[in-house]
Amino acid sequence: MILCGVVQDTKLGYRFGKLALNLVERLNDNKGNAKAFLVLGSHVMHWKEHLRETLPILVDGYQSGVETGDFEFAGYCAFNLCYYSYFAGQELTELEQKTAIYSQATSQIRRENPFNWLAMLRQTILNLLGQSENPSHLMGCIYNEEQGLSRAIAVEDGTGIHHFYLNKLILCYLFGEYHQAAQTAILAEQYLGEVTALISVPLFHFYDSLILLSVLANTSNSEKEVWLNRVNINQEKMQKWAHDAPMNYLHKFQLVEAEKAQVLGQVLEAEEFYEQAIAAASENKFIQEEALAYELAAKFYLERGRLKIAQTYMKEAHYCYEQWGATAKVRDLETRYPQLFPQPLARASTSIRTTSRTTSNSSDIFLDLATVMKASQAISSEIELEQLLRSLMNILIENAGAQTGFLLLENSGDWVIEASCELADGEAVAVDGFPGISKLLNPEGENICATRVLQSIPLVNQLPQSIIQYVIRTHESVILNDATREGNFINEPYIQNHQTQSLLCLPLLNQSKLVGILYLENQLGVDIASVS
Repeated sequence: MILCGVVQDTKLGYRFGKLALNLVERLNDNKGNAKAFLVLGSHVMHWKEHLRETLPILVDGYQSGVETGDFEFAGYCAFNLCYYSYFAGQELTELEQKTAIYSQATSQIRRENPFNWLAMLRQTILNLLGQSENPSHLMGCIYNEEQGLSRAIAVEDGTGIHHFYLNKLILCYLFGEYHQAAQTAILAEQYLGEVTALISVPLFHFYDSLILLSVLANTSNSEKEVWLNRVNINQEKMQKWAHDAPMNYLHKFQLVEAEKAQVLGQVLEAEEFYEQAIAAASENKFIQEEALAYELAAKFYLERGRLKIAQTYMKEAHYCYEQWGATAKVRDLETRYPQLFPQPLARASTSIRTTSRTTSNSSDIFLDLATVMKASQAISSEIELEQLLRSLMNILIENAGAQTGFLLLENSGDWVIEASCELADGEAVAVDGFPGISKLLNPEGENICATRVLQSIPLVNQLPQSIIQYVIRTHESVILNDATREGNFINEPYIQNHQTQSLLCLPLLNQSKLVGILYLENQLGVDIASVS
């Protein structure tokens, strides 16, 4: 801990941490495990390994502490487990539930300080989830910042004071209260000595730099020089940390470099660093910082008058914040940049919203799930999953004028085909109300649709992989009137091999989460997009 946090020799500190872990395993003495796991998981590992790798160690430390009666270190492990999960980008709804559980656990083992630290984190999460009047104020049903800070000061809880200010400055920065964030950062810095070698230290320097750069334009020349020098000092530290643990710190270093280049008018350098930061954050799954990088890049392009590029980057930021679960931040983007979100974003639970930005059809598409469900219930008196899927596929094929359709669902982390429907040979007749659209009927005037359900068929060689992966990643639809000649997927092997004509690949979203994918296509040159 001292080597990593004070001496700044993270390599040697990491070796001693691993030595402690090996001794724990060899000695088989549970009494000291909670302490060893706490120091290793909280103060050592993140300087060399991905932040997510610390979480199992902290879980083990908590359990060991509870089992052996070392409640003090069990409480510390619980506190760091939740904070590290937050800083690693865990989905916020899940994290709020986890934090509530560990808050209750620390209360039961009577660890007052960790309980209070978790309360301020839980309130921070609730703010981001949109469950507070002012997202930058830690005031709500879980935590009251005025009472909580007064208590922490009264009992000289330096760790709690620092984490209060850290949570506060992050929220102020995210929601555009830059001067308040700057004042809070000054207060947080005074208590850095209370959080030696914790992830809080590099995070403070990261946000401190971003905050300083955000207010730099409104300062005097003498202040600019002082603050830029402070940013450079922060960056010297971050660069060293990024060298030792690039998975945790490289994208942070790059994002600050992008903002610094933007302030200094170095346009090309800023563009390059934004791209690097976005790519590194995405690769290492820090979705909250990927969102922030997209947002700052969008602001950079917007200030330069490049509206189209700014809109593209802001939509990506919007998507990442949604994936993280930060509803308050999603609303903040929509309110702050209405020119980049010209269409109201649908949130109704009975509809599915998708947006196409890769095709000639740029309008939003809405499928009324309530209508589909009613139609399915009319067909089947009892709602069994197999019958529901069969009915759903028939209805979608019939109404979209497609030849084939596939419903994709996630199964153990893999996307597989769970239902398919294909129209067999029959007489082609026009679809009422849609000129140029035809559907196949049998001699009795009924659709001939062969449906298969619950097959869990792998996607390999079955469907256009690049299109499916694009929809999974972006949650946006792909609509192509002639897939062999238009759009970004002309070279997709599936399209080339099958000479696919009209296709629609549609994400099915429920409260911003991807729950399924609908893929429809037609080889007869039918314009599926015009039906949507």
